[in-house]
Amino acid sequence: MGCEAVQLNLRKKRVRLAKNLHVEFSTGDDNRLRAGWDPGVPATPSRQIWKRYKLTRDAYLQEMAVDQGISMVLADCEGLRTFKPTGASHTTGWNEL
Repeated sequence: MGCEAVQLNLRKKRVRLAKNLHVEFSTGDDNRLRAGWDPGVPATPSRQIWKRYKLTRDAYLQEMAVDQGISMVLADCEGLRTFKPTGASHTTGWNEL
């Protein structure tokens, strides 16, 4: 069972997180997730902004998994999160590995 590289169809999604604060998610030629903050990442973002960011990030990745018909994995400080083309997702915390 092997893995093959897949080139994602580039797609952008811009979301308002707060008044005068937006983030645009996209993937580049290297298939890495990019988050462009406008006007920039807040110096001390509130919990509410981070919660909205993570929810919209996860929604973007789930949409990409479904649209592309592939599974995707995100590793961040909270653990691993998988996104499947069936629309299902699962999170495993680092302490569960």
